Amino acid sequence: MSEPAGGADYLTAARLRAYLLGRFALVMTMAGALRSGLSFQIESYDQSLALDVAVVGVLLATVIGLLTARKGNISFAALTFGHLLIDPFFAGLITFATGAEESPLTFAFLLVVINGTNMLGRRGAYAAATLSMLSLAVITLSLGPHGVLSWHWPAATEVRSVATHSLAFLAAAWLASALDLQTRVVKRELAKLRDLHERMVEHMPHGLLVVDAGGQIAVANPTARSMIGAGRLVGRSLGSVLGALGRVPSTGFREITHRVGDDERVLRVVFTPFSEGILVTVENLTELYGMQQQMVFSSRMATIGRMAAGLAHELRNPLGHITGAAQEVERCDGPEMAEERKQLLQIMRQEGDRLNRLVEEFLTVAQPRRPELKALSLEAVVADVVDAYEQGPFGRQNPIKFDPGGDHLVAMEVTQFHQLIHNLLANAAQASKDSQLILVSSARMAGSSGALDDVVLSIEDSGCGIPKSDLQRVFDPFYSRRRGGGGSGLGLAVVMRIVVDHGGHIEVDSELDVGTTIHLFFPISRGLTDAEDFDRR
Repeated sequence: MSEPAGGADYLTAARLRAYLLGRFALVMTMAGALRSGLSFQIESYDQSLALDVAVVGVLLATVIGLLTARKGNISFAALTFGHLLIDPFFAGLITFATGAEESPLTFAFLLVVINGTNMLGRRGAYAAATLSMLSLAVITLSLGPHGVLSWHWPAATEVRSVATHSLAFLAAAWLASALDLQTRVVKRELAKLRDLHERMVEHMPHGLLVVDAGGQIAVANPTARSMIGAGRLVGRSLGSVLGALGRVPSTGFREITHRVGDDERVLRVVFTPFSEGILVTVENLTELYGMQQQMVFSSRMATIGRMAAGLAHELRNPLGHITGAAQEVERCDGPEMAEERKQLLQIMRQEGDRLNRLVEEFLTVAQPRRPELKALSLEAVVADVVDAYEQGPFGRQNPIKFDPGGDHLVAMEVTQFHQLIHNLLANAAQASKDSQLILVSSARMAGSSGALDDVVLSIEDSGCGIPKSDLQRVFDPFYSRRRGGGGSGLGLAVVMRIVVDHGGHIEVDSELDVGTTIHLFFPISRGLTDAEDFDRR
């Protein structure tokens, strides 16, 4: 693994100032301790002079370094190399003053090696170690007995001591440079990741905000500023820049309409707990919302077109019959034609009634209204409809078996419920062969909350069934699969409308040539008022 190049990676003005001040404080503390006689006694004038020179030198070097770094007269590289050269000298003077190789303060050289690593990396570490070895050797050769300056050939013990210290300096240089290299590599990788993260956040298609515990925006990417259109966001409260939010939640999402100038924007704001605050993402749904509105409008217009075409088709036949009968009435003059006129008028009344029923069914589907609800027993209402239905032609043709599963209160409008059940029984009879049984049953079911709060009414026949491809169309207006034709195709559309208006839903199970079962689910009334029951749904 190679060392990163470039001294600028290792030294900054702040780090240099911190080092200079730290070195000055350390040397002054050591000198003060020595002068006060703590743990060591200075024996000679030469040692005292060395200590004074070290203190004055460190003071001057610190002042010059601080002034030079502030004015920027020389480069950081020159300043760094200068201090790297004089630091071993100052450490040597302190060591000389306290006993050369026998000094308890030789650890000052280790501090010089570590600082060389901090300033210039591996090269600084080994340079400081080399200069420290030379400084210690010179001091050992120059210090004589009783702390007096005296040059001499080194004794064996002095050689061993200097060699031991030198190995320690080199080991410290190797260890410090290795650790420093690993630290710098990790820092560079983290810087790359941070840069990548910042660029990703800045170029996200969604707005990103970080809101602290006090509700203030701590981070905002450019997309958020563009979406919200409020200029500076950091330091402002989220509620003030997005007033439509009201109370800011800690989780979940909101879709709000936000005005920027003359433009209205639909924003989806998602809240996620994050550390000690909230991570807020903002998505602009204006274009998507406009497309959805356009699709809904197009779908509505298409539905209206289909319903209008179906209505026109259904109206054509009775109108034609009425028109033909009216023309015949005009030609029926004289008492001998009285019976024929009576029959023609009967046809006109029947077709008029047919038109009236068709229009009523169409209005039920096209213009839903809030029903006037009253809590009644579902089973009792169904029993009344079944009894009345069995008296008619379809009831005599296909018998009905009713199996009530209890007595459940449902908030309903009786007239609409009669129409609902009558339509389903008529459809079941039309889909069945003569004498085939129609089964009607009710049961209590588990609702969405897990409680037993729904009742299901099931109507089952053994008729022709519905193809899978047509199951999604059976509730469309003017869609009919009755045997032999006939029917307006509004029966199941009316059923769907009534069920939805009563807060329920429908499920259909069907298989060709086996039969069809329609399940109607309604919430059970809890003894509330009619309006409360309806609002609860």
